[in-house]
Amino acid sequence: MVLTNAEKQRRYRQKRDADPFKRAEHQAKCRAKYQQDFAVGKLKHINDMTHREQRRQRKEWKKKKIAERKRKANNHAQILTPPSSPVPGPLIHVPDPTPQVGLQNTRRMKRRIAKCYRDNMKLKDQLEAARRLNQKLYVRLSRQRKNSPLMKCPDTPRTKTNKLLRNWNTENRKIKGK
Repeated sequence: MVLTNAEKQRRYRQKRDADPFKRAEHQAKCRAKYQQDFAVGKLKHINDMTHREQRRQRKEWKKKKIAERKRKANNHAQILTPPSSPVPGPLIHVPDPTPQVGLQNTRRMKRRIAKCYRDNMKLKDQLEAARRLNQKLYVRLSRQRKNSPLMKCPDTPRTKTNKLLRNWNTENRKIKGK
């Protein structure tokens, strides 16, 4: 049977971690590498990052945490799946000593309202950003049109005539023959 690379790696790690001395040695090596990366500047603490880097890092952490929770939920559901139930007999209802249905519903409702508020604020921010972008592009386009060589075409004879006659006063004109 041929082992895949992942299986080979898994076996190697299990074998390494089985020996306490080798495990401690590996952990010390990883710790030294981590500290060296900080000293060189490969890694930074969140406080040492710029605001943009902080946002990017936190976004990455958030995505990883969501993926981790999803994985845990899937593993948890697979591991803790109960065995099939026996044939049901007569149901006996045992009242719960501390009913918390109302409290749970209230919490759930508050969470939903808070989520709607957050979503609304995000949408408002996106809308404002889109408006700003629209305005910026509109100004840029108008400037390009104004400075474009296509817009500065030579005057046609009709335009020249209209420009000359623009300030001409029709009342002072003398008409021939009268």
